[in-house]
Amino acid sequence: MRLPCCHLRTDLRIFRLSRMDNLAVTSHKFTRPSKATMHEFMMSRQEPSRSDTIIVQALFDNESTQWVRERFNFFVVAQAETHSGLLLTLRIRHENEIVQWLLGWGRHVQVLEPPSLRERLAREAQAMLDNHQTAVPEIPESLNRY
Repeated sequence: MRLPCCHLRTDLRIFRLSRMDNLAVTSHKFTRPSKATMHEFMMSRQEPSRSDTIIVQALFDNESTQWVRERFNFFVVAQAETHSGLLLTLRIRHENEIVQWLLGWGRHVQVLEPPSLRERLAREAQAMLDNHQTAVPEIPESLNRY
């Protein structure tokens, strides 16, 4: 896999194609640094260099442990087996970086720390429950294709 470079930051970056407005071929050259393999690049991103990071501890139940291990998340800085499941320690810059990933595990994950993230996930889960307990909105027949 090739890694894209950022001329502005003179470093390797991960770019989302869906967020690009335009693309231009230029004569700029980029000398690939020695850390240019995907594994090394991802490992270098494990621990943010900024001091204002948030440590997250999340416990995944035994039913999901195998699947959690198979899905690489570069925020993970440590993992430990417990009798209750797999305990992951993650380092993030902002809760937004991990909320959707945690919600994707549903009932199989319990956030232990920080309290603000626990509360945020609880609010989101309550909003989802409320959303599914209200009447289903009517969809115009012209949009019902099935």
